[in-house]
Amino acid sequence: MNKLSLIKINIFIATIMLLLISISFVNGTGCNYKMNLIDSKNPNFQIKMTCFKGNYVALQTLKYGDSTSKWKITARQFNLFNQVILYINKRSPLVKPTYNNKLDDYNQLVFDQRLLFYAYKIDKKKNIITVYEDFPERRAITTEFTGKISQW
Repeated sequence: MNKLSLIKINIFIATIMLLLISISFVNGTGCNYKMNLIDSKNPNFQIKMTCFKGNYVALQTLKYGDSTSKWKITARQFNLFNQVILYINKRSPLVKPTYNNKLDDYNQLVFDQRLLFYAYKIDKKKNIITVYEDFPERRAITTEFTGKISQW
């Protein structure tokens, strides 16, 4: 391969990547939903999420006895092929408990991580959504869902 061919291939790949990022950005701006996720394995852990025009906000709460840990996450939502991609803007503790807990450990572990990926599947007949995640542990959470998760 000559140098010109490699340059053309690199330009083509960069164009495809830019196109996919642009499509996922525009698709993510169509979100308009509120969701409440409760972990079936740990019902004391709850995530309230809302997204409007690509602006995502989540409140993560973990209750243990009289103590509560609560974090607020703000992000920009991208959406591509049933995959929500969150570009985290800010992660901040709202309520800090007096004990070490899983929620604080998780948020401190991923504090500098800016991208989160979640796959999802919506059953429009039953108005439910199943959200799949691999980190920090592999799980699927199903909950009621109304609204739009993406533009298309």
